[in-house]
Parts: sequence; C-alpha cells; structure tokens
Amino acid sequence: MDVKSFYPSLNPEKIAKIARIMWQESPLVTENVDYDELAKYLGMNVSHAVLKNEKLLDLVYRKRNEKYKKKKLKKKSNIENEK
Repeated sequence: MDVKSFYPSLNPEKIAKIARIMWQESPLVTENVDYDELAKYLGMNVSHAVLKNEKLLDLVYRKRNEKYKKKKLKKKSNIENEK
C-alpha cells in the first residue's frame, strides 16, 4: 500500500494551523498533564522563534549557554598540597 497516495501534497504549515483550530474548537478535555515535562519537551523540540512568537519563552526550560556555565574546580592532588 502506498502511503504517499493518501497524502499527496500536504503543506505542513497549513495542516498545523488547521489541526490547531480543530484542537481548540474540540470538546476534548485534557486532564492530568505533567506541565513540567511538557515545558521540557517544548524547550528541547520547538525553535526559539516559535516559542517567542507564541509567548512561551518564560514557561519553557532552556539549556544555559555553554559560556555561562560555571567551571568546575579541579581538586588539588596530595603532592600539590604538600608544597
């Protein structure tokens, strides 16, 4: 069976907008959502531009920039301590 024949040339952006409208207008009620995990998922899988456009930047977890991470101090060996 050829799956391409079922979905010949769908525009992903248009389909996403339609799916969003259908989701918002549906009577479906979501319960027991782990918002912490949802925020992590969105932070890892959604682009910065989309998060900014949807005003979700303050809600999602983001990795800190590497240059801002604290450097771990190396423990001095016993030889260095004796000097």
